[in-house]
Amino acid sequence: MPTLTTPIPLLLRVLRLKRLRVTLVAATLMFGLVALTWRSPLSALVPRVFLPAFAALLVFSLLERWPRRVPKPLARWALQVVAATLAAPAVVVVFYFSTIKPGTPPFWDVPERMTGFLILSFLGMLVSSWVAMGALVAQRDALVVQGERARGELERQALDAKLRLLQAQ
Repeated sequence: MPTLTTPIPLLLRVLRLKRLRVTLVAATLMFGLVALTWRSPLSALVPRVFLPAFAALLVFSLLERWPRRVPKPLARWALQVVAATLAAPAVVVVFYFSTIKPGTPPFWDVPERMTGFLILSFLGMLVSSWVAMGALVAQRDALVVQGERARGELERQALDAKLRLLQAQ
């Protein structure tokens, strides 16, 4: 029986369905945008777009819980946004380095491959930072709504207590 320390339940706790949907939609829109000018087979573009997107989601979600205490000068939200922004181009770099075959020139010597690398890195950074900030704003709004509900419940309880006190007199 898996415990919370095994990878699968931990991943399911960290990666929420709504975040997966948002990431999938953002990556699909980015895929459609890049596919307009992509000259290689589109099957080669799929992992180059979706893997960095899911890596950024994983980094963002993990930094929400770990480390438990962020060092003083850093804010957790800033760490999450910067890490998610840097995760996408890091995965693109790893992907491009892993696709260099022996005897072929590196991707930075081939103009079309270098252009693809720059486009995917730039768009990955841009989109991942926007999605991360959007997630943080949505999270903050949910906390505000939750706080307002709790305040309303406490106000109702206070009014009920006052009413009971008046009725007891």
